[in-house]
Amino acid sequence: MQSLGTIKQHGAVIPSRLQRGICFYSVPIANCYLLIAEIKMENNANTDLTCSETGRRFNTAKDARASEERFRFVQAECDAGRFPDLSKGDVIYVETELYLGHGVDDWRGGLIEVIDFNMQVSGGKPRPYACVLMQTHSWHNWQMLAAKQKELRAECGKRWAHAIPDHRPEFNKWW
Repeated sequence: MQSLGTIKQHGAVIPSRLQRGICFYSVPIANCYLLIAEIKMENNANTDLTCSETGRRFNTAKDARASEERFRFVQAECDAGRFPDLSKGDVIYVETELYLGHGVDDWRGGLIEVIDFNMQVSGGKPRPYACVLMQTHSWHNWQMLAAKQKELRAECGKRWAHAIPDHRPEFNKWW
């Protein structure tokens, strides 16, 4: 522990110490001392752990940079008219889904994390499908969705997809 000297507060001299970036102050109150810890962080410490593309927070700056790189790669491939294979943890855009007969399943489009990716048969041909977090009951045709990533990116930005259930009876007659 490194001594920082003393701080004068309300007429009392308070010794302070620094340990692993945390500054400790002891404040005399009645017959006791209150220990106060002030965490010293650089201004960019929080942003170093956050993916600048999606806003997701990671345990290490290395993981955050890898997430940015992977997101940019997937989006660039989609912009070039390709549909790259996805991996668990990738982030893509999904569309808004509004239902007349089962409004409880309404969904606002945006960024979402992929939890599974595989080939399924559609129209008699194998096609790539992605399953995403919070919509585990449905699979998205990645070939179709990849073609819309640029448009969805412009529309949604860094907004994350989320449920917007409509519980009104007139929009849940088929449920």
